[in-house]
Amino acid sequence: MLSDASAGRIVYAYSNVDVSAASFAVQLLMYFIFALLLALVWSAWSGYAVARQQALESERGATGIDAAFDPERLRRLSQSLIEWQVSFVVLSIGFAIYTAIFWKQIIRVGDLRLLPEAILVHCLWWISGAIIGLPFLVAWSAWRVDRLRAVSELIHASGPQAEHLDSKLSALRELRPVGAWNAAAIVATFLSALATPLAQMTVKAFSEN
Repeated sequence: MLSDASAGRIVYAYSNVDVSAASFAVQLLMYFIFALLLALVWSAWSGYAVARQQALESERGATGIDAAFDPERLRRLSQSLIEWQVSFVVLSIGFAIYTAIFWKQIIRVGDLRLLPEAILVHCLWWISGAIIGLPFLVAWSAWRVDRLRAVSELIHASGPQAEHLDSKLSALRELRPVGAWNAAAIVATFLSALATPLAQMTVKAFSEN
Protein backbone atom coordinates (compact mmCIF):
# COMPACT_ATOMS: atom_id res chain seq x y z
CA MET A 1 0.00 0.00 0.00
CA LEU A 2 1.31 3.43 -0.91
CA SER A 3 2.37 5.66 1.95
CA ASP A 4 3.26 8.79 -0.02
CA ALA A 5 0.74 11.52 0.74
CA SER A 6 1.26 13.01 -2.73
CA ALA A 7 0.04 9.74 -4.31
CA GLY A 8 -3.44 10.23 -2.88
CA ARG A 9 -5.39 9.17 0.13
CA ILE A 10 -4.75 5.89 1.85
CA VAL A 11 -7.48 5.79 4.52
CA TYR A 12 -10.94 7.12 3.82
CA ALA A 13 -12.94 8.03 6.89
CA TYR A 14 -16.20 9.68 7.76
CA SER A 15 -14.25 12.47 9.50
CA ASN A 16 -13.04 13.89 6.17
CA VAL A 17 -14.99 17.03 5.35
CA ASP A 18 -15.70 16.05 1.75
CA VAL A 19 -17.06 12.68 2.88
CA SER A 20 -19.32 13.99 5.67
CA ALA A 21 -19.35 17.62 6.74
CA ALA A 22 -21.42 16.80 9.82
CA SER A 23 -19.02 14.09 10.97
CA PHE A 24 -16.11 16.43 10.37
CA ALA A 25 -17.78 19.04 12.58
CA VAL A 26 -18.33 16.43 15.29
CA GLN A 27 -14.65 15.55 15.11
CA LEU A 28 -13.67 19.20 15.59
CA LEU A 29 -16.07 19.44 18.53
CA MET A 30 -14.47 16.37 20.13
CA TYR A 31 -11.02 17.90 19.68
CA PHE A 32 -12.27 21.11 21.30
CA ILE A 33 -13.67 19.19 24.30
CA PHE A 34 -10.41 17.27 24.61
CA ALA A 35 -8.38 20.50 24.56
CA LEU A 36 -10.72 22.12 27.10
CA LEU A 37 -10.51 19.19 29.53
CA LEU A 38 -6.73 19.04 29.15
CA ALA A 39 -6.48 22.77 29.86
CA LEU A 40 -8.60 22.31 33.00
CA VAL A 41 -6.30 19.52 34.18
CA TRP A 42 -3.21 21.68 33.59
CA SER A 43 -4.79 24.66 35.35
CA ALA A 44 -5.97 22.65 38.37
CA TRP A 45 -2.65 20.90 38.98
CA SER A 46 -0.61 24.06 38.37
CA GLY A 47 -2.76 25.89 40.93
CA TYR A 48 -2.33 22.96 43.33
CA ALA A 49 1.45 23.19 42.94
CA VAL A 50 1.43 26.94 43.64
CA ALA A 51 -0.73 26.43 46.74
CA ARG A 52 1.61 23.69 47.95
CA GLN A 53 4.66 25.93 47.46
CA GLN A 54 3.03 28.81 49.33
CA ALA A 55 2.09 26.51 52.21
CA LEU A 56 5.65 25.21 52.48
CA GLU A 57 7.13 28.71 52.36
CA SER A 58 4.80 29.88 55.14
CA GLU A 59 6.24 27.14 57.36
CA ARG A 60 9.85 27.97 56.56
CA GLY A 61 10.30 29.60 59.98
CA ALA A 62 11.16 26.28 61.63
CA THR A 63 14.77 25.23 61.92
CA GLY A 64 16.16 22.97 59.24
CA ILE A 65 16.40 20.05 61.66
CA ASP A 66 12.79 20.41 62.78
CA ALA A 67 11.58 20.78 59.19
CA ALA A 68 13.60 17.84 57.85
CA PHE A 69 12.24 15.47 60.52
CA ASP A 70 8.73 16.96 60.68
CA PRO A 71 6.30 14.00 60.34
CA GLU A 72 3.64 16.20 58.73
CA ARG A 73 6.01 17.36 55.97
CA LEU A 74 7.17 13.81 55.36
CA ARG A 75 3.55 12.66 55.19
CA ARG A 76 2.66 15.33 52.64
CA LEU A 77 5.69 14.42 50.57
CA SER A 78 4.67 10.75 50.49
CA GLN A 79 1.06 11.72 49.79
CA SER A 80 2.14 13.91 46.87
CA LEU A 81 4.06 11.00 45.38
CA ILE A 82 1.06 8.68 45.63
CA GLU A 83 -1.20 11.33 44.11
CA TRP A 84 1.16 11.71 41.17
CA GLN A 85 1.42 7.97 40.57
CA VAL A 86 -2.33 7.33 40.74
CA SER A 87 -3.22 10.39 38.65
CA PHE A 88 -0.66 9.55 35.99
CA VAL A 89 -1.98 6.00 35.67
CA VAL A 90 -5.55 7.31 35.24
CA LEU A 91 -4.37 9.90 32.71
CA SER A 92 -2.36 7.29 30.81
CA ILE A 93 -5.40 5.05 30.29
CA GLY A 94 -7.01 7.64 28.05
CA PHE A 95 -3.83 8.64 26.27
CA ALA A 96 -2.79 5.02 25.65
CA ILE A 97 -6.07 4.28 23.87
CA TYR A 98 -5.87 7.55 21.95
CA THR A 99 -2.30 7.09 20.73
CA ALA A 100 -2.85 3.40 19.89
CA ILE A 101 -5.28 4.50 17.17
CA PHE A 102 -2.60 6.64 15.53
CA TRP A 103 0.15 4.03 15.71
CA LYS A 104 -2.17 1.40 14.24
CA GLN A 105 -2.69 3.58 11.18
CA ILE A 106 1.00 4.50 10.96
CA ILE A 107 2.61 1.09 11.53
CA ARG A 108 0.01 -1.41 10.32
CA VAL A 109 -1.68 0.61 7.60
CA GLY A 110 1.32 2.70 6.59
CA ASP A 111 -0.35 6.11 6.68
CA LEU A 112 2.54 8.41 7.65
CA ARG A 113 0.36 11.49 7.46
CA LEU A 114 -0.73 10.79 11.04
CA LEU A 115 2.85 10.75 12.35
CA PRO A 116 2.99 14.49 13.29
CA GLU A 117 -0.30 14.22 15.17
CA ALA A 118 0.84 11.06 16.98
CA ILE A 119 4.04 12.81 18.07
CA LEU A 120 2.03 15.85 19.20
CA VAL A 121 -0.31 13.71 21.32
CA HIS A 122 2.68 11.99 22.92
CA CYS A 123 4.15 15.41 23.74
CA LEU A 124 0.86 16.40 25.37
CA TRP A 125 1.06 13.17 27.36
CA TRP A 126 4.57 14.05 28.56
CA ILE A 127 3.61 17.61 29.44
CA SER A 128 0.47 16.50 31.29
CA GLY A 129 2.41 13.95 33.31
CA ALA A 130 4.99 16.58 34.25
CA ILE A 131 2.34 19.12 35.29
CA ILE A 132 0.53 16.53 37.41
CA GLY A 133 3.85 15.85 39.13
CA LEU A 134 4.51 19.51 40.01
CA PRO A 135 3.05 19.34 43.57
CA PHE A 136 5.30 16.37 44.34
CA LEU A 137 8.37 18.05 42.83
CA VAL A 138 7.67 21.20 44.85
CA ALA A 139 7.36 19.21 48.09
CA TRP A 140 10.45 17.14 47.33
CA SER A 141 12.53 20.21 46.46
CA ALA A 142 11.43 21.95 49.67
CA TRP A 143 12.36 18.91 51.76
CA ARG A 144 15.82 18.73 50.14
CA VAL A 145 16.34 22.40 51.01
CA ASP A 146 15.28 21.67 54.59
CA ARG A 147 17.75 18.80 54.77
CA LEU A 148 20.57 21.06 53.53
CA ARG A 149 19.59 23.62 56.15
CA ALA A 150 19.70 20.92 58.81
CA VAL A 151 23.18 19.80 57.75
CA SER A 152 24.41 23.39 57.80
CA GLU A 153 22.94 23.95 61.26
CA LEU A 154 24.58 20.83 62.63
CA ILE A 155 27.98 21.65 61.16
CA HIS A 156 27.94 25.16 62.61
CA ALA A 157 26.42 24.11 65.93
CA SER A 158 28.29 24.71 69.15
CA GLY A 159 27.88 23.66 72.77
CA PRO A 160 25.39 20.92 73.61
CA GLN A 161 23.88 21.06 70.13
CA ALA A 162 27.19 19.86 68.69
CA GLU A 163 27.10 16.60 70.62
CA HIS A 164 26.70 13.38 68.65
CA LEU A 165 27.27 15.28 65.41
CA ASP A 166 28.22 12.19 63.42
CA SER A 167 25.11 10.26 64.43
CA LYS A 168 22.86 13.21 63.61
CA LEU A 169 24.44 13.68 60.19
CA SER A 170 24.16 9.95 59.57
CA ALA A 171 20.46 10.06 60.44
CA LEU A 172 19.96 12.85 57.93
CA ARG A 173 21.78 10.92 55.22
CA GLU A 174 19.65 7.84 55.87
CA LEU A 175 16.41 9.82 55.84
CA ARG A 176 15.01 9.26 52.34
CA PRO A 177 11.25 9.76 52.00
CA VAL A 178 11.64 8.91 48.31
CA GLY A 179 14.12 6.08 47.85
CA ALA A 180 16.26 5.56 44.77
CA TRP A 181 14.27 2.44 43.85
CA ASN A 182 11.02 4.40 44.06
CA ALA A 183 12.38 7.17 41.83
CA ALA A 184 13.59 4.57 39.32
CA ALA A 185 10.15 2.93 39.37
CA ILE A 186 8.52 6.29 38.62
CA VAL A 187 10.77 6.89 35.62
CA ALA A 188 10.29 3.33 34.36
CA THR A 189 6.51 3.61 34.68
CA PHE A 190 6.51 6.98 32.94
CA LEU A 191 8.56 5.77 29.98
CA SER A 192 6.87 2.39 29.63
CA ALA A 193 3.41 3.94 29.63
CA LEU A 194 4.39 6.27 26.80
CA ALA A 195 6.01 3.53 24.76
CA THR A 196 3.33 0.85 25.25
CA PRO A 197 1.02 1.81 22.33
CA LEU A 198 3.94 2.05 19.91
CA ALA A 199 5.43 -1.26 21.08
CA GLN A 200 2.10 -3.08 20.78
CA MET A 201 1.47 -1.90 17.25
CA THR A 202 5.03 -2.73 16.20
CA VAL A 203 4.75 -6.30 17.54
CA LYS A 204 1.40 -6.80 15.84
CA ALA A 205 2.75 -5.46 12.55
CA PHE A 206 5.69 -7.88 12.55
CA SER A 207 3.55 -10.83 13.66
CA GLU A 208 1.15 -10.32 10.74
CA ASN A 209 3.91 -10.10 8.14
